[in-house]
Amino acid sequence: MIFIMLFFLIPLIMIWLNAFNLPWYQSEFVKLNVYGNFEPSRVLYQTQNLFGYLDSQNDLQETYYTEREIAHLADIKNILLAVKIITAAILAVLILTWFLVWRTREYERVIKIIFWSSAAGFIGYLLAGAFLFFFFERFFILFHQVLFRNDFWLLDPAKESLIMIFPPQLFADLGGRILIGSLIVSGIMFIVSGLYLLRRKN
Repeated sequence: MIFIMLFFLIPLIMIWLNAFNLPWYQSEFVKLNVYGNFEPSRVLYQTQNLFGYLDSQNDLQETYYTEREIAHLADIKNILLAVKIITAAILAVLILTWFLVWRTREYERVIKIIFWSSAAGFIGYLLAGAFLFFFFERFFILFHQVLFRNDFWLLDPAKESLIMIFPPQLFADLGGRILIGSLIVSGIMFIVSGLYLLRRKN
């Protein structure tokens, strides 16, 4: 159980660390020439308003969007809420597990689980990164087909600002950033837990 939870918890945390990272998005807007379509001030305000809406902090400024975009953003908000609940649940279970470990003093057993789960995670994230690099377009379509029970995600880049400000390439870069962060965290966990086990063995 801990093995599976740790495997999913690391990228979930990376998602929350990066999903609303405005400075990073601003660098992406420059890289992808988003400012060629809209004034920077409008992009900044629209992005801040959107992030606040998706994080349940404010209402959506609907004048920027078509009805399809508004419906799609409502779906995304619900998915993010579900992801937040799942992340909190996994963290709660892990904290409870650590408390039980502290009571029973079975430290080495848990460290072994961390060692093997971080090793499996590193390999899994590496394979996921390779898949995204070579088959991102296919994954992007499949991802939306699985998570959304409608076709509101099929936006028109000629008239709908959501896809012009947040093109697919931005999400490819975001996915890569999340996976790199996951690789770094799992790698550190693997090294630290491995050194601990090696020290215990000697």
